[in-house]
Amino acid sequence: MAKFQRRTILSDKNKDFWENGSSYDEYVSEELKDFRKEAWKKQIRIHLPLGKHLTVLDVGCGPGFFACILSEEGYNVTGIDRSADMLNYADMNAKVLGLSPKFIQMDANNLEFDDNTFDLIISRNVTWTFDEPIRAYKQFYRKLKTGGRLLIYDANWHIPFYYPDMLEKVRENEKRYYERFGEEFKVYDDDKGIFENLPLSNTWRPEWDINALAEIGFKDIHADKNIGGKLYTDWELELYSVTPLFEISALK
Repeated sequence: MAKFQRRTILSDKNKDFWENGSSYDEYVSEELKDFRKEAWKKQIRIHLPLGKHLTVLDVGCGPGFFACILSEEGYNVTGIDRSADMLNYADMNAKVLGLSPKFIQMDANNLEFDDNTFDLIISRNVTWTFDEPIRAYKQFYRKLKTGGRLLIYDANWHIPFYYPDMLEKVRENEKRYYERFGEEFKVYDDDKGIFENLPLSNTWRPEWDINALAEIGFKDIHADKNIGGKLYTDWELELYSVTPLFEISALK
């Protein structure tokens, strides 16, 4: 069973982390074959206008899950990722499905697109990696067309390291997972070198994001603090119950 993976693509000091995309691709390949594919489509459709041909940017696309499912919806999708390995997997996944989104190797800290280009900017488990999250969100704002939408999916992945009671609950979840599936898995490995200096690692979200986006100029900002209940498998819900997946939606 492929495990859910947190993503990091952004800073120079973290550039070697996640260069090998094989384990994440295994997870995404499973998503593209089971109920999660349609569940994600249904959730994203809620936020998008009907019957319009949209231009979409998938930031930190990894092996191309969002790029593939949104291409299937008929949108013009560009996926960016810092890792060439991730992009190779994304291209393969798209070809298997007969799709042709555009994939570009690019640092999300420096989006090389004209302003007012996209109807939708979307990302999953990427924003926690930003060295300068305000700067990144300001870029998103500029690259969106007026009336364009931002969709962020992420979680408070590393908060338990700062709260022992939370970390204890995480370890209990891991133990139950082992008892149920006979496979050992740690939600949080000892990767403090990756996250300890990142500003959002010990920041309660999505509250922080809501305030930051409002200050930048986004409007109609909404958050669902446990969107994973609609999108996760049973084992994901069990493993990640302490740090549930959240959704943020905002308009330019």
